Amino acid sequence: LNLETDYYIKSGKQQESLNNLNIALEKDPNNAVLHLIAANTLDNMANPKGADGKDLEKPANFSELFAKAEEHYKKTVDLKPSNVEYSFNALYNLGALYYNFGTYTYNKEMNDATIAKLAQKQKEINTKVNEQYKKAIPYFEQALQIKGDDISTLQSLRKLYLLTGDEAKANEISAKLKK
Repeated sequence: LNLETDYYIKSGKQQESLNNLNIALEKDPNNAVLHLIAANTLDNMANPKGADGKDLEKPANFSELFAKAEEHYKKTVDLKPSNVEYSFNALYNLGALYYNFGTYTYNKEMNDATIAKLAQKQKEINTKVNEQYKKAIPYFEQALQIKGDDISTLQSLRKLYLLTGDEAKANEISAKLKK
């Protein structure tokens, strides 16, 4: 089952790999690695990329895939895998999932808003987006506790602090990035 799942992942057959992961998780529901792989697979299905690495249109079942990816990332975090890299990846990816969802929500809703209602809609949209950004922050902070010098995590946190109005913390991160 593991070899077949690995084959499906490498072949880009995400649904098949997810089916195998679900079978494996039924047998071993507290396996943090399986939850992390399932989360990554669902995250990739929810946020597809083209061969050039650019974002493709979200699938019709985006919300369902997002919720399942979130669930598996959180389960991985809750299980506290002994491998530091797995813990870091789960925390970082959960933070990135929220950040990306906030950005997606902003772009989608801004595109859908009419000019007349734009100012009114802007405040609503910003509230929704900030909720997602604020959800992301604690996971990036925890990831930073594991890898205190990870540039991607530092940059993501700095940006999130700025986007949520926490200039003091953004300045702290800027100072760390300059070292």
